[in-house]
Amino acid sequence: MINENIQQKEEVKYVLIILKEKINNPNVDTSSAFKIVSLAMEIMETYKTNENKKEIVILAFKELVKMNDLLSHDIISILNPIVDNELILSGIIDIICMATKGEININKIKNYSCCC
Repeated sequence: MINENIQQKEEVKYVLIILKEKINNPNVDTSSAFKIVSLAMEIMETYKTNENKKEIVILAFKELVKMNDLLSHDIISILNPIVDNELILSGIIDIICMATKGEININKIKNYSCCC
């Protein structure tokens, strides 16, 4: 259990270091929660681990929001409720995963018949 905790802390630290670099890059768009979460997920994908990647991203995201010097006040005020309610953050991660796997097709028009 102790080794797992140390490993998890290392993974969170890894994600945070690279995420900070990306946020400080003026060419990287960090204007929305989805974009920042996506960045964290992309970073986590480059880290070889058997751990729960979703949990690592959630922990890293929570740490990121605590660092008020990286993001604008407006972005922090948007992100705080997301971090406070882990279900929202978890849902964002799930939607991004589904979209990258092609499980969401918003362009497909379905024909529905009315039962009236």
